[in-house]
Amino acid sequence: MASIRSILGKLKHPVKRSSELRRLLRVCHKFSPFYTSGFLSALKRGVALHKNQGFSSEEIERYVLLNPDLSHKDLLRFISKKKLISMQGKLNPRSWSRVTEDKALFYRYFEGLGLAVPHIYALFFRCTPGFCTNGKFLCNRKDWFRFLEEDLPGEFVIKPSRGVLGKNIGLFSRKNRIFKDAHGQIYQAGDVYNTMAQDPLFDRFVIQQRLKNHPEILRLTGNPLVQTMRIITFTDKAGECRILVGGFRILVGENVIDNFSSGRSGNLMAPIDLDTGELGPAKAREANGIIRDIRRHSKTGELIQGFNLPQWKRCRALIQNAAIKMLPIRTIGWDVALTPRGPVIVEANMWWNPPNIYGYGRTFFHLVEKELGAALKD
Repeated sequence: MASIRSILGKLKHPVKRSSELRRLLRVCHKFSPFYTSGFLSALKRGVALHKNQGFSSEEIERYVLLNPDLSHKDLLRFISKKKLISMQGKLNPRSWSRVTEDKALFYRYFEGLGLAVPHIYALFFRCTPGFCTNGKFLCNRKDWFRFLEEDLPGEFVIKPSRGVLGKNIGLFSRKNRIFKDAHGQIYQAGDVYNTMAQDPLFDRFVIQQRLKNHPEILRLTGNPLVQTMRIITFTDKAGECRILVGGFRILVGENVIDNFSSGRSGNLMAPIDLDTGELGPAKAREANGIIRDIRRHSKTGELIQGFNLPQWKRCRALIQNAAIKMLPIRTIGWDVALTPRGPVIVEANMWWNPPNIYGYGRTFFHLVEKELGAALKD
């Protein structure tokens, strides 16, 4: 008991200690029950990760950091969200966050810069008239119904302007005045309108072009729904942009959004060789949290490992050009789709999440820490 008290005494912030302690104890008990000999070792590691590296109990569980097979060197490949946000906040002016985090602003800004983004059809605001890029104002339900039924193309996407992690994104097709979502559910114009007007989380939406996969991506995945790359860039004080990390998201099962969410979504993420655009084995998360490699696509039988992404050189050029134009923001997580007409920037994220999935394989994040750490010393 004295040993446990000594370990717990190292937790910071007494006011927050109680709730974090309960969560950490649950994680440690789940990994190694408290009545076993491994519990004390798990608790000691958990407290050290929380105190020294800023990992939350949720992150410790998600990345299975209590696994004794992970050496100290292995643990250094992971970074906590808290530590990463601290680095990002020193590199990126916080006042610029709306440019990337508000999609309505981001798309209009990037269109003005002449960069490839999905075409915007309209912007919806719950408490003020909407705006249609063909010049019309959408002031009431009648205006919106007419716009949805007559002015939109046969396929479109509705996404929250301030959404994160793929939440509440709708993929729609329309034939005559009947709408269908990606699961085949039937909608009328009023139903589509209500998905925005009655959304419990968001009050503003972007209605935009629905992108198509490049034929090579379709061949690999057998899925027409767009699947994107996450590419992380860092621009130094001399104005030189470097791509640090790249991963290609692969949809799995009935998922319609390719968000990876550290493997919790069920989708896959394959690392990209930054020089050649070649994919490594995709990463998948098991129910117990352990990461395993997937080398062949389960639906198409195509090899993921060794697959060469089309348009990789064009993609690199697009992202590096965009990163320079986004200064003074110096590090961004880009979501890029490969389409028949070329690479298209789907989103930019100033507060990108740690790609800790690679902590089990390559030391990508060691490179990220090194690059950002060097920048902070300039």
